[in-house]
Amino acid sequence: MNRIDSPAFRDEQWRGYDLRATIPWLVLAGLLTAGLLAGRVFFSDLTDAILTVILVLILWPALLFVGCYRAITYTYRVTDRALLVDRGFLHRPVPPIPYREIAVVDHGGNWIYSRLNIGWVRVRTTDGRSVRMPSLREPAAFAQLLRDRAKAAG
Repeated sequence: MNRIDSPAFRDEQWRGYDLRATIPWLVLAGLLTAGLLAGRVFFSDLTDAILTVILVLILWPALLFVGCYRAITYTYRVTDRALLVDRGFLHRPVPPIPYREIAVVDHGGNWIYSRLNIGWVRVRTTDGRSVRMPSLREPAAFAQLLRDRAKAAG
């Protein structure tokens, strides 16, 4: 792998996890919660009712933790020489991706996320590495920016 000589990068653009990506999960959790709590009326056993409430009390904090963790820690930095990807302390570090090593940049998203104008971008390098960046706002524009950088670094 080619080494980047200086650890100092000049930031040109920051992107990150878009909180709107949690909207479908929040809607699903809301429907599940409503269904569980509505079904609780029909439970004849107190144990089933308590179990339902415990499930709901675990579901929402877990969902909020995941959304907040990703919104705070997932950062994608476009610098003057490389793409820097950071996913926080729960993931392994991703080495800087120099633009000259980028072979392919593609993007996409499912139909719900496309309505919210968010999606993913995947970068593949000449040495076979692949880095996927989920839940980005305007993924097509970000992918094009990376393609332009890779072409300019040629």
